[in-house]
Amino acid sequence: RRMNDEVRDDEDAPSEQPDEEFVVVKEIYDSDESQHRFAEELENALEDSRSVIIIEPYQLGEETARWIQFGNFLHKTAVLAGACCLASPLLTNKLSGIYLPCGVLSVSCALFYSLSWASDPCCKYQVDYDGNALARVPAHRLGSGSPLVLVRRNDVHRKRLHSVIALASAVYCGWQIYCWLKSC
Repeated sequence: RRMNDEVRDDEDAPSEQPDEEFVVVKEIYDSDESQHRFAEELENALEDSRSVIIIEPYQLGEETARWIQFGNFLHKTAVLAGACCLASPLLTNKLSGIYLPCGVLSVSCALFYSLSWASDPCCKYQVDYDGNALARVPAHRLGSGSPLVLVRRNDVHRKRLHSVIALASAVYCGWQIYCWLKSC
């Protein structure tokens, strides 16, 4: 009988079920080390590649959301600056010098993303602002009314996109500089 109770207790613990689609980082302050424990639970959930991660501690949720927004900013800047660089031949002559700063910005953001952000397990997640993922979680599992919800996304196409655009921008800038030096 006692063994059955232990099995039932294990079924209720989200961190003990690696095959479960979501995990909840609960906001339970039971010691001075609670914030550290919250961060460890989040790190474990990220490394376990859970489909949905629900973060109840407000401060940890805000820090995580800002970190994800920073990665999104790097990606979008690399893509948009690279597109501007590559589109510069289509622009008028007075804007033709814009290719170099845009190309440098695109390559810099793509490199920074690849070297510092891409190895972070957080790069595989996006904040679920519309609440679709939260709707699939049983209400009895939640302890907070407004948790931050992270959804795992496939980022292969995203990385390829900014890498290809940044590489094309670097090639175009190099070719333009070569042509300018050759004509001098």
